[in-house]
Amino acid sequence: MYYEDKYLFRFESSNGKTREIRVLHREAGDRAILEASDDNLLTEHTGLFLVVRTYSETQRAQGRAPVIKKQQNGPIHGTSLTFFAECLIDGEFMEFYTTDPKEFRVDVYDGATLVWQGFITPELYSEPDIAPPYDVQVVATDGIGELKFYDFEPQGTVTLRAMLTYLLGYTGLSTDVNMVSTLKAGGRTADATQLLENSINLDYLEGKTCYDALTYILDTLHATITRWGGSWLIVRETNVTIVDGEVKYFDPLGNWGTLDDSVQVLGKMYANPAWPVGQLSTVINPAKNKVVVQAPWHTVTGLQNPEMTSDDAWIKYNSASYDSVNGGYLLPYPTSGTGQIRQQISMAGLRVPMSISVRATATSSAYSGQVIPAQLGVLLIYTVGTSSYHLRKGVDGVPVWTAGDLPSGAIPAGTPIDYQQTLVAWDASRIEAEELKIDNIPAFLESGSFRPGTLTVYIIGYCVTVFSAHLNVALPKGYQDILRLDNGARGEGSTVEVAFGRPDAETEYYAGFLQGLLLNTGEPIINFYDDTFDTSMNFLAFIARDYALSVALPRAKVTGKVYLEASIQRPPLVFAKGALNYWLQTWSWDLYEDELEIEAITLPSAQLTVLSETILESGDSKI
Repeated sequence: MYYEDKYLFRFESSNGKTREIRVLHREAGDRAILEASDDNLLTEHTGLFLVVRTYSETQRAQGRAPVIKKQQNGPIHGTSLTFFAECLIDGEFMEFYTTDPKEFRVDVYDGATLVWQGFITPELYSEPDIAPPYDVQVVATDGIGELKFYDFEPQGTVTLRAMLTYLLGYTGLSTDVNMVSTLKAGGRTADATQLLENSINLDYLEGKTCYDALTYILDTLHATITRWGGSWLIVRETNVTIVDGEVKYFDPLGNWGTLDDSVQVLGKMYANPAWPVGQLSTVINPAKNKVVVQAPWHTVTGLQNPEMTSDDAWIKYNSASYDSVNGGYLLPYPTSGTGQIRQQISMAGLRVPMSISVRATATSSAYSGQVIPAQLGVLLIYTVGTSSYHLRKGVDGVPVWTAGDLPSGAIPAGTPIDYQQTLVAWDASRIEAEELKIDNIPAFLESGSFRPGTLTVYIIGYCVTVFSAHLNVALPKGYQDILRLDNGARGEGSTVEVAFGRPDAETEYYAGFLQGLLLNTGEPIINFYDDTFDTSMNFLAFIARDYALSVALPRAKVTGKVYLEASIQRPPLVFAKGALNYWLQTWSWDLYEDELEIEAITLPSAQLTVLSETILESGDSKI
């Protein structure tokens, strides 16, 4: 996307820094450069001077200083620029009012350093209905808030980096992502540098917005995102590490480094590059004594290629074949054994009920001059070690797991298949297919425990075309990790939602569903670890403790105004004050006066003692 300079606002700040606000027009035809003359740069600091360089120079003043803000909305910390341009001709800047939110880009430079970038937001254009001259207020944003206007489209299983690239691509800015995190997905020996290369599947969020999807990712990782230094910065506040006076980070390639100018010492006037203007105020955020982390549960299909749109994942036996024209699997008359297709799923202990739904139609078939009735059946077998169990109809038709042999190849003669039916819809389309469904398949128990094993789904029949098979798992009320913090605090924490992705069926599907969001080389990550905790643990237990670090002990919050000397080109990430380090949550930066209104909070302590239990809430077991 090509942008060409349209306007240039050049000014000198109170600490002597020359700054520029450049407005660029996408594929602009005519260029109009507006800049200040050297004489104007040296005048008293009463405004921003603007010169139109056409056939002659015309000087105009801007009444108020430009301001860049970092604001907080949950884990998303968006940034914006508000600037003012004096109009001498009525409606001169009405071109900023456009239906294209990416037509005008704004770059802010401190000398030769790009300190901010965004797009003019047409909806925030403001112009008084008075005779000129007057000031026009123009607002530009980094575009991350506009993700609310884009629907999330299923992406399948992709790396976390690719998912973030997709979501942040809608901002129109560079999608480079740097991580401030030491999270190790995979246990003590995992490599923290590879977090962005682990996989994620959020297809269940279809119908939500891209903003929702990004929020789920950040809440899950206990992280925030903001635009800083020309890239997106994702930060887990429990992992903010300062090395050689700067914040440590990992880039998209997994290399680590430190962010220049990310930490500044907040000290006395003229003794430090940053110092208070007036009085800073400090309040204490009280400690909490309970944290509840729970997942936003949803029905998940555990089979690969459930709609059978290609000849993938399903293993064919006997005369079964794939219909490449219409899609689906053909199970013809059994001249050499009953046709079947099957698929296996590894499960780390089935704890919740399931349902399976198979849709098929009868296929016209004659044998020895007779029309053969179409038959469709489903058989489920769960294997634990050398033992196997198959699903039978129990009392009142309730499904039960019953000991039985595991078929090898074709279904052996005499194997009981309780779930079958005769189809009557002949040569119908996928939409008109009939459904064979089994509800309330119970959680698998052996000797009173949930045992890891392999579930094999067999679809058996003849004279049928099978179009789809969905194995659905749902948690009726949710999965929670409740931590009671041994710190004597009087308050209670709030509930935190944790988002779970959906791994491919060839992986340990259930383990991935319960344990966490991320996958590594196609396999679910069971253990999570960082240097804060001395043991690997499942995802819910890990993230609950991680959130607890933020609330277990009191934290000081500082607000007020800070002056930035010329050596500071942009607001830092951390202010060091005394023995404490403060993370800048929000700020408002006056580019003319070099003053920064801040709200900063001390980084969380690593001291933590918890009593914890991860539980599955009881409730109606119906899916």
